Formats: sequence, C-alpha cells, structure tokens
Amino acid sequence: MSTWRFRARQAVETPQDLPWVTGVLWDEAAALPVGKAGFHGAPDADGMVEVGYAVDPALRRRGYARAALVTLLARARR
Repeated sequence: MSTWRFRARQAVETPQDLPWVTGVLWDEAAALPVGKAGFHGAPDADGMVEVGYAVDPALRRRGYARAALVTLLARARR
C-alpha cells in the first residue's frame, strides 16, 4: 500500500494522528517537491513518536533529509 493511501486511511480511522503524519518535503527555493517526511502517528502514552522520511533518489546528498529530521525533532519537542 502506498504511503499516501495508508495515511488517508489513517486520517479516517485515527483522526488524532492527522497533525503528525507524513507530508511533502518541499524545497521553496526550487519550488520543487523533494520527498516526504513526518511521524507515523501521534505520540504514544510516553510521548514517543516514530519519524519517517524519504528523499527522491535523484535529489539526495543535498541536505534535505537532515533538514527534515532537524525540523521534525524540533516539532516533536514542542
């Protein structure tokens, strides 16, 4: 099942996950989608979340994954 199809079903079945799930990685300067990143769901009872991300293979080694992870970790801390 594709990520987007899975997340669409997840949004219906567990709407509390919606603010946490996968979104598009977007390079604003290039006006280009470069991948996807997000959490697999809302934090659990201990406040833990699982991070997931992927960058288009043709666009790797440009700092997108690192930027996504830094942003996701900061968001999770908030």
